[in-house]
Amino acid sequence: MSGHTKGPWVVSAKGIGGATVSEDVNRKNHIACLVNKEDAHLIAAAPELLEALELALDAIKWWENEHSCCAGATDDSIEKISSAIAKAKGENQ
Repeated sequence: MSGHTKGPWVVSAKGIGGATVSEDVNRKNHIACLVNKEDAHLIAAAPELLEALELALDAIKWWENEHSCCAGATDDSIEKISSAIAKAKGENQ
């Protein structure tokens, strides 16, 4: 897995239309960024989303391996998930 800060991430409403995203380390919040409220929730969920995508990719690949009759049926999903994981890890820059 990449060297990103794993969290847990916390979203706190600050000001009109803005929010902070911070990591809760030993009950001390380290502010990572100030963004709009909608983006804050997406950023806070990013580490969990990455982990979920990695698990989903493994499951899809296992399923395709076990069901050779359906080979290729999940190619689009595998490609999109793999691309999103690479982007999250900074591997396709």
